[in-house]
Amino acid sequence: MIDTILWSTILAISVLVLVQGSRYFTVAAERIGLRLGLAPYVIGVAIVATGTSLPELVSSVISAARGASEIAVGNVVGSNITNICLILGLAAVAAGRLPLDHDKREGALTLLLGSALLIALMLYDRTFRMLEAVICLLGLAVFLIYNLERKTEPPLIVCPTLDEEPCVIPRPAPLRWTTWMFLVGGGVGVYLGADFVVRAVSNIADAAGVGKDIIAATAVALGTSLPELAVSIVALRSGRTEISVGNILGSNVFNSFAVLGISALFGPLAVSAQVVRVGIPFMLAATVLAAFALLRGTMERWGGAIFLLLYALFVAASFVR
Repeated sequence: MIDTILWSTILAISVLVLVQGSRYFTVAAERIGLRLGLAPYVIGVAIVATGTSLPELVSSVISAARGASEIAVGNVVGSNITNICLILGLAAVAAGRLPLDHDKREGALTLLLGSALLIALMLYDRTFRMLEAVICLLGLAVFLIYNLERKTEPPLIVCPTLDEEPCVIPRPAPLRWTTWMFLVGGGVGVYLGADFVVRAVSNIADAAGVGKDIIAATAVALGTSLPELAVSIVALRSGRTEISVGNILGSNVFNSFAVLGISALFGPLAVSAQVVRVGIPFMLAATVLAAFALLRGTMERWGGAIFLLLYALFVAASFVR
């Protein structure tokens, strides 16, 4: 019991370090990109959007490299469910109505549905191999090209401040030593946080007799989804509800293609029976329901409440042996 409490505390602290590290790293990288003359939209897609999924990516890569690949798979599936059911659900309940423009709707939802169905088929045989990783990385290339060709509004930047206000940088500012400090310190925080997340999950699973994939799909997935939650909160507060939706949809596509694809480069990923039996059906159900809800161009408050209920059912089902 003492070991479980100790490692649970370490897990909570590690997730916070991981999330904050990714946040500072992303802000610093964005400022450096502006100073180097990169287009704001390119920075938004290549740095900011990637940055919100950095916790999932780094923790999954480290777990795969250390032979705990079930953590990587559980984290991806759990994060996709958390993003839609919890974060999108909370956003819909809070905003009352989440719109999605017609010109953005078709492509975004096609990529969302396609990525979910593709990885569900790949994970069904309980092994994710190199060939499947290559296919996912090709899907990631399609996702990035699609976004880079559809320049619409500037990216939403979350500054490292306590008030969570959007960061507006009208023109490239001179780089200060603090920017490089954020970049290096954030990178170190991401690595150390992810390292101890993997260690904590392994020790909690051993001490409590619970599968690593279950903890990864619930507790770790919830923690590593905090950047998406932060961006959604800032978007709602600034009246830019579409960014909240786009950030969640984009993060799921990135998780499916990039996190699984890059993690599998370190070796085949093992998929637990629990992920196949519980995680994949919930992920597909949540994705299809989100697609149908947003096909109408908006998600209402009652739809968000349904997603929150679905998330509660997923957590409960995950711990049923």
